[in-house]
Amino acid sequence: MEKINNISFEDWVCANELLNKGLHPQKIFDVLEVDKATWLETDKKWHKKLDEIIESGDREGFFLKKYDIQKNPMSYRFAHITEKEIVTDLQANGGIRYFIEKDLPKEGLTLAFLKEQDEDEWIDLIDQNISHKLENFEDKETGLQTLKTAEYLFYSVNALETSMSWGFDSYYELYDEFIDEIEQHLEIIGAKKHLKIVKKANNLYKKIQAMDADVNLDELDDEDLRPSNDLGIELEELNDEYYDLEDTKPLKDLLLKYVKKNVKAFVN
Repeated sequence: MEKINNISFEDWVCANELLNKGLHPQKIFDVLEVDKATWLETDKKWHKKLDEIIESGDREGFFLKKYDIQKNPMSYRFAHITEKEIVTDLQANGGIRYFIEKDLPKEGLTLAFLKEQDEDEWIDLIDQNISHKLENFEDKETGLQTLKTAEYLFYSVNALETSMSWGFDSYYELYDEFIDEIEQHLEIIGAKKHLKIVKKANNLYKKIQAMDADVNLDELDDEDLRPSNDLGIELEELNDEYYDLEDTKPLKDLLLKYVKKNVKAFVN
């Protein structure tokens, strides 16, 4: 396939996957030697090209190739990127993956503006709009209380989807305030298989917290001496179960389906 703005299909797939994992956007721009505007234009054109390929009937072969690249995005022009670098960038942003902001209308995210954008961008645009709302408050908890019901649900589910790049440990470290609500939210959007896994993970997490409550973990010479060590191993095993499910039924797709059914609840 021909390049778009000197960006190949392979590099485009790698770039998007690395963004999803948490790599800082500026590093993407630097590697591809483009600015933000050129990247946004290129990304849109590759999405359009994707639609054309699907319509041509070569859907299976195309997605197999795309999937193979996504399994190892530290390749092609991004071969020098390391997992450690991605983790560092993700942690620097509070465990939330970066998204490349578009300029929203002055009045915020409107229905007319949203419908002009590719549906693949809706999740990031809604996330951007909610993040701007939360920036108006000194603490996130107060800001969350001002969100509409659908926005709050979106925020909690999207928090799970983004932080699970690094497993349940990262999710609970960053978003354990949603532990009593995420199950209901997953049920509402129809994520039944994700719900089954998250229920098991939540139960394990609560048991781990109870077992470790009276232990100063900083004084342990060996992590294996944690009272909850065996349960921690079980929690890690649930990561694999979750990732296997994501390969066939991505949570982001289910969230987008919910958004499309309730789109007016997400616009100003």
